[in-house]
Amino acid sequence: DEIDKLVQKNGGDSLYVILKAADESRGTKTSIIGITNDTSFTENLDSRVKSRLNQESIVFPPYNSQELKDILEPRVKGVVKDGSIEESAINLCAAIGAQEHGDARKAIDLMRISIEIAIREGDESITTSHVYRARDRLETDVLKETIRTFPTHTKILVLSCITASE
Repeated sequence: DEIDKLVQKNGGDSLYVILKAADESRGTKTSIIGITNDTSFTENLDSRVKSRLNQESIVFPPYNSQELKDILEPRVKGVVKDGSIEESAINLCAAIGAQEHGDARKAIDLMRISIEIAIREGDESITTSHVYRARDRLETDVLKETIRTFPTHTKILVLSCITASE
């Protein structure tokens, strides 16, 4: 899953080594299934990697809100007691996930963090308020992680811009 992240982190050489090893393993058939949301992923690969790929692409359409709701509902059963999650909270998690390119992971993370917030605060039910706070927390976490990966000089530039705008 997220083969593009493997290549971004380790460079195309890691994928090349895997494909080369698969080609050189005599007497065995090897398949590699790489999953990515980046439809242009293979366009930027090194020619050595491209030449070893016998690529077949399958494009899955993004989930809609109802499909995400159908994914979320069985996941929350057994995690919290029946009736403790308001229907509107599940609907909101599904709707936000659908707006984020039909991202099931985003919807699931929102539901999980909403439950964590409610438990931490001692609330008996999970509401849309918890979902909105979970969304804010997720967005903050993504921003922090993005900034954390910046080189030092970029961090200094961002800090300078923030300071200048205050």
